[in-house]
Formats: sequence, C-alpha cells, structure tokens
Amino acid sequence: MATRGKPVGLPKSGGRVKKSLDRQQRVLISGELAHSILATFELLGGTAAMFEWAAENQTVFYTQILSRLMPAPQRDDPAIEVNTQVNIGDANLTERQAAVRVAFALAKATYQLQDEEPAIDITPRQACDWRDPVGVREPDPPPLLRPEPEPIGPDKQRWVEELPLTDEQRRDNALVRETLECTLENYRGGPGEQGGSVSRSSPTAVTKRSAGELARSMSRRGRDLL
Repeated sequence: MATRGKPVGLPKSGGRVKKSLDRQQRVLISGELAHSILATFELLGGTAAMFEWAAENQTVFYTQILSRLMPAPQRDDPAIEVNTQVNIGDANLTERQAAVRVAFALAKATYQLQDEEPAIDITPRQACDWRDPVGVREPDPPPLLRPEPEPIGPDKQRWVEELPLTDEQRRDNALVRETLECTLENYRGGPGEQGGSVSRSSPTAVTKRSAGELARSMSRRGRDLL
C-alpha cells in the first residue's frame, strides 16, 4: 500500500499521488460529465419538461435550484471578543514579557482617557491684520507688465530671409546690396586706393647646374656618408 507524502531521501515533488488524475485530466472529465448532463436534460424534455416539474414542485425549485443562481446572502460579522485582561502575576514571565504587558495596559488606559475627555470648543478668531507701527504703509508695488518684444534689426531680418538660400546666392546678394548701398562715406575701395601696396614677391631665378658641379656634389655627399 502506497503511503502519502514524500519518502525519505527522495527529491521533493508536487505531492500528487501516483496514478491519480492531474489537473488537465480533471478538466477533461468535468467537460465530458457536463456534456452528458446537458444531453440527458435535452432527452428528458428540456425546458418544457423542467417547467412542468417546477410547476408541481415550486418550493423545491426555488430553494434548491433557483437559489444556486442567486448571489449568496451577506453574513453579519460575528462579534469578536478581545481579552484585554493583563495578568502579570505569572511566575513564568520574563522581564521583557512583563514589560510588554505593562506597556499594553498603559496604552489601553491612555486611549480610554482620550475618549472620556470633553471636546474642546474652538472659538473663531479674526485674521491678523498687520499694520506698520508708525502708521504709514508702503504702497503696493505696481503689477508686473509683460515686456514688449524687442524690434528686429535689419541685419537679423536679412539673416532670417536668407536662411533658405545657398552660400553662392548669399554672396551674390551681398555684392548687389553693397553696390546699391555704396556711398562716399562707406566706400572702402581697393588696397591701392587705401594707401597700401600689394606686395609681390619677385620670382627667384632657377639656374641649371653643370655636369662638373653635379659630380663634385655627389662626391662630397659620398664622403659625408662614409
């Protein structure tokens, strides 16, 4: 006879008895039984036969069948009695256990005193209106105004308008604008007109060395390497 529980020395398992039905098998059997019950009910006459039986046995129908479809009635919670008696005379109590019981008794008495204290009537008072001792109050500061937006300058406006343009288009626009807006006061002129001179480096003459000079330089190079 197989005993329940895990034998000594074997690893822990789910606790199911060998050859017993598992959860999936129970679900299949329950489904088959429900199908059989429904088929039997239809063969016996279905709802019409059940109506005839319920008409003759109304009490049984209401108490045994219809009551299963209704929600369960609410039950009143039973009165829970809490033993608040504190016993300290036990000789087997340790000092810590006795101190815990004494603290519980003191806390219980404190809560009882709070319930017995009369309610304190609070009289409403006028809100404090502070005044300057001298009698002169400073005027309230003016309300903050939203600053007006700064006007957009022509340079910034031009920069915004030229954002979708390419670099070459911006240079062309700058050249056209400088040509149209040029006056005697803002004309810059070229370097020659401003008193400067363009420095030009004179080209250095490159002379071709003769065969003798090349031979002498190669011999000196060979001696330096040795």
